Amino acid sequence: MEKIELLTQEEEINLANLIVLGQEASKKLNAGNYTKDEIDELQSAIMEGEKARNRLIVANIPLATYIAKDFIGRGVEYEDLCQDAKMGLMKAADKYRPGHNAKFSTYAATWIKESILSAITNTSRFIRLPKTVFQKVNKYKRVRYTLAQELNREPSVEEIAAKMEESVDEIMSYMDLSKNINSLDAFATSDKESTYADIVADNVSLNPFQKSMKHRLHTKLYEALHENLCDDEIFIIDEYIGITNNKRKSFEEIAPTMNLS
Repeated sequence: MEKIELLTQEEEINLANLIVLGQEASKKLNAGNYTKDEIDELQSAIMEGEKARNRLIVANIPLATYIAKDFIGRGVEYEDLCQDAKMGLMKAADKYRPGHNAKFSTYAATWIKESILSAITNTSRFIRLPKTVFQKVNKYKRVRYTLAQELNREPSVEEIAAKMEESVDEIMSYMDLSKNINSLDAFATSDKESTYADIVADNVSLNPFQKSMKHRLHTKLYEALHENLCDDEIFIIDEYIGITNNKRKSFEEIAPTMNLS
């Protein structure tokens, strides 16, 4: 394992200055017209800023994983805690300014904890998911984080889909699920004797995965109907099947609303 080199406070300030210069150069480049020499100078500042950002993040990954350990047993797997901690670290690197009168590690700790606590809050609803789906969602989170590091920005849905070799619709479902899921196979107690499946049961409500897929199915169905039918025909089918309100009606019930017999 490669040894991570720690930074002095002076090095943190220098890196932070380069990051700020890179961010400002990126804004200027997107906002106006420049000569070739000016563009080259701005692009050079952007590249230096990205290098500085990566170095600042990598040097503080041990801090992120160390903080993540404090939240073990709160309903989120340690691997996922580390990913959320690193996302908080990346936000801190983007927002830190040399004039904050605090070491970067102190400043970053706040963002790391906020990111972890947000993830824990979002996983406070426990849903029953097939193990394969849960594994896919975890893979989505890992791929999203890896691409964010490689691209120095939040990856698009299409980029994640290409990396995972999945459809955009599937990635959108994983994205929805990643905001509020926790595996029922996770341990609910510190002694690791009981899982959430042992204490949580809901056989009536749709889980978020089912809701997400149902919503996408309805959307695609409406698109297909609008391509081939008029509004009145779509209304009749909607009422008969119960697409919108989950209540099916007979033709006898629908006819009066359409002034039909």
